[in-house]
Amino acid sequence: KDRTIIASAGYAELPENYFDDPEPLEEAKPKTRLHKRVGDAAGEEKNRTIMARTKDWKFILNETQGPELYKLDGGTVEEENVVDKPEHRSVRKELETVVRQAWAW
Repeated sequence: KDRTIIASAGYAELPENYFDDPEPLEEAKPKTRLHKRVGDAAGEEKNRTIMARTKDWKFILNETQGPELYKLDGGTVEEENVVDKPEHRSVRKELETVVRQAWAW
């Protein structure tokens, strides 16, 4: 309930034009999950990402895009990145400190 979970992973960027003509969700081999097909399209995982998650918040840092902060309202859906909103500055600072201490960037 009052814990902070930290997770990190490698990732690759999708090809620049991926969303201009994305592969269909249905395919000849339905056993291949969507995240696997997207991963195959992105290629080798060259970048790092790390996330800190509490019951109400999720903060993400990665090497190719800006930081992200989501108010989860006890759920799991990331609806709006509020990282730059002044009213959430203290939450960002707290979770960013946790992330940076867990993994030196």
